[in-house]
Amino acid sequence: MTRKGLAGILLLALMVLTGCGWQGTGVVVEKTYSPGYDYVMFMCSAYNAQGICTVQMPLIQHQPDSYGYVVRDSEGKTHDMTTSKQEWDAHSVGDLFDNREKK
Repeated sequence: MTRKGLAGILLLALMVLTGCGWQGTGVVVEKTYSPGYDYVMFMCSAYNAQGICTVQMPLIQHQPDSYGYVVRDSEGKTHDMTTSKQEWDAHSVGDLFDNREKK
């Protein structure tokens, strides 16, 4: 499997796991932000007769900005939530946060 394929599978698994997170209501106790960054991955572009990589090609990848909340529920438990920039801008610390599934 190529590194690109493995990276795609890992990204899909991460999206599935974060999509199955906590659903409920609580109070925003902290807003989190991580700036985006670039990083380099290497992909093999040539192999020798034994199947060993002989030439690697650098690929520049970009991780976008990340926005989130720490939400405290009615039982006092805290939950880390990721969100969009628009929703992040719409809430302040102390606001009620409702993450229940809409019917």
